[in-house]
Amino acid sequence: MRTAEWALIAIFVIAGLYFLLFHKDPLPLNHESVGLGNLHAVHDVIGIALIGIAGLVGWRSRRSARVKTPT
Repeated sequence: MRTAEWALIAIFVIAGLYFLLFHKDPLPLNHESVGLGNLHAVHDVIGIALIGIAGLVGWRSRRSARVKTPT
């Protein structure tokens, strides 16, 4: 995989883990600062979606690396 793909995957995974694990009150973008109140499920869904997107990007980049381009 190319460097840009690895960087994109890393960004999606870090953002997804942030929304799943580290969205508590003292950290930025917590529930109270964005106006979600006690809707923890919204951040969980966003975190899972971001990690899923990272997996999709990794799968597509590995798949496209295997396909040989005609010359």
